[in-house]
Amino acid sequence: MPPQEEASDSKEQFRQLRNAIINKPPYCSGTVPVQADELLIYYVKPEAHDDNARRINPLTASPSALEHLADACEPATFGLNDEDVLDESYRKAGKLDAHDFSVRLDLERNGLLDIVRAQLLAGRDTDEDVYAELYKLNVYGEGSFFKPHRDTPRSEAMLGTLVIIYPTRHEGGALIFRDGNEEWTF
Repeated sequence: MPPQEEASDSKEQFRQLRNAIINKPPYCSGTVPVQADELLIYYVKPEAHDDNARRINPLTASPSALEHLADACEPATFGLNDEDVLDESYRKAGKLDAHDFSVRLDLERNGLLDIVRAQLLAGRDTDEDVYAELYKLNVYGEGSFFKPHRDTPRSEAMLGTLVIIYPTRHEGGALIFRDGNEEWTF
C-alpha cells in the first residue's frame, strides 16, 4: 500500500477511535454473574411495630411472595426543591428505605464496582475511589411508572445512580436514559 494511503487509513482509524471514546454513552450496563444466595433480600414492613423479617429470592419468588414484598412497601416519593414529594400522577411505585431492607449482594466481591470504575472513569486523571451506598429498594409492579426526571443528588460526592435490576419474572416495562438529544432504552 502506498504511504499516502496508509496515512489516510491511519487517520480514519484514529478518527473512529477518538469518536468512540469521546462519544461513549454516559452510563455502563451489563450482567454480572452472582451466586443464588447473593440475590436474597431481607425486609420488614416499615412501621409494622414487630420484628417479623421476611426474605425473598427474586429469582425464584412466587407471585404471592412478590405481592407480599410490594405490600410491605410505602408509596415512593421523589425529590423536588429539597423536599420529598408524593404524587402518584408523577411516580407510582413502592419503596423500602435502607433501614427496612438488607441485601447479600457484595458489589466489591462480585466485581461490579470494578466494572463501573473502569467504564465510567476511563481516561480521567483521577485516583478517586468509587463506592456504592445502599439507599432504597424500589419496587415497580403492574401499572407502576416514573415520569422523566433527573435523580436528586444525595451528596456533593455523588457520581451517579447505580441501578441494579434483580432477575424477577416480569412482562413489559422499560428503563429509559436520556442525555441531551440521545436516548437509550433497557
